Amino acid sequence: MHFDYQAHYNARLNKCFFLEMSSSFGKNSKGEMNETRGFRLFGILVNREYGTFTNDPELGTFPCFVRDKE
Repeated sequence: MHFDYQAHYNARLNKCFFLEMSSSFGKNSKGEMNETRGFRLFGILVNREYGTFTNDPELGTFPCFVRDKE
């Protein structure tokens, strides 16, 4: 599993955000390698999760949620 991040300041909202990115590798049901990717967006100063997204090539894209809305 691999993790990375990006920090971002939005001047219009006057907020700092933190994007957590994860990747994991494994074999699918056919024995082929695939990569599952996940993203989570946080407000840095308020320690709040604003959104999440996960994509698995075999299972498909999971619903994307931002501020509790799909």
